[in-house]
Amino acid sequence: MRHLVYLLLVANLVYLGWNLLESSSTGVSERQLPPMPMSASPLVTLQEREATSSRPDDYSGVEELTTEQPPSAGVAILCQALGPFLALDDVREIESRLVGFGMQTTQRVLENKELIGYWVYLPAMPASDVESVLATLKKHNDREYYVGRSNFISLGTFEGMERAERRLKQAQKMGLDAVLQERFASQNTWWLDIQSDAQATEAAGQLNSIAEARPDLQLVELACY
Repeated sequence: MRHLVYLLLVANLVYLGWNLLESSSTGVSERQLPPMPMSASPLVTLQEREATSSRPDDYSGVEELTTEQPPSAGVAILCQALGPFLALDDVREIESRLVGFGMQTTQRVLENKELIGYWVYLPAMPASDVESVLATLKKHNDREYYVGRSNFISLGTFEGMERAERRLKQAQKMGLDAVLQERFASQNTWWLDIQSDAQATEAAGQLNSIAEARPDLQLVELACY
């Protein structure tokens, strides 16, 4: 019995010695990773990002500007137009007065066409046809015409439509292919586009006074751009 105990003790010592030798000879070595490049950004978890963005001193430039001066805090601008002026000197005189009241003005030119009457004529034709038409007019004792440079023949200009239509019918009875056409005259007019502070009641009153003293002018509101 004693020999069996000694045998078990020796076996345990041998087993313990073998385990110690195995662990020292087969230790796991740690793997060394290459260093992170300088240009690389470290990974940030969602919790870390939310914690950083919730700091009181982290505001964007737009938020700071909005806090200091909200969009609705701007000064209201009133845009109007005064006109039409028929003479440039008249425009400049009024513009000088408005600028003195602190208003911003811009000149704008418009070309207007005004109906001034009617014209009855025969369109341009070959020179050989002109002689035939003149013979027809002479036959009817009609001398109210003249021949233009491009061989058109004018049968008269008229202020009213009634007289122009009467002349047209006379030419048609003579067998002539006459044409009735409106006559226009072009005329330039000027407008002043005006921008002012809507809260500047004194400047607005001066502008209204100018418009009231000039019945030939109109003061209209415009959309501001």
